[in-house]
Amino acid sequence: GSISHNDRWCLAVVTRGATHLGVDIEAATPLNPDLLSTICSPAEVARIAGADRGMLAKVVFSAKEAAYKAQYPLTETLFGFDHLDVVLAPQTGQFQARFVQPAGQFAADDVLQGRFAMVRGQIVTAVTIDPMKE
Repeated sequence: GSISHNDRWCLAVVTRGATHLGVDIEAATPLNPDLLSTICSPAEVARIAGADRGMLAKVVFSAKEAAYKAQYPLTETLFGFDHLDVVLAPQTGQFQARFVQPAGQFAADDVLQGRFAMVRGQIVTAVTIDPMKE
């Protein structure tokens, strides 16, 4: 299971299967521009360039949070935002979080699949990990 909260909402998800989950919820407001270089790599910044950059950067932040929460029970590895590279597909509400460095059983270039949605003024992201990675 996984939990997340912000100043308005609390979210909890569980599964009976062996799949690991990560979920995050963030206010659907643009990321503070002062945090952009902390959260996003230059490649991520280039991919989200445009009028919606601040909002897409917040989605990248939330996606990294969900991916981190999903992987941690398997790897027990602490790492920063630079450990994952996120590619968003806004038209489908999907994203990929690619490991830039190894973490536990995840090698560099392993990819976690995720989804995101805007729900009642909130960004909600979720990642599941295939039980084969256990």
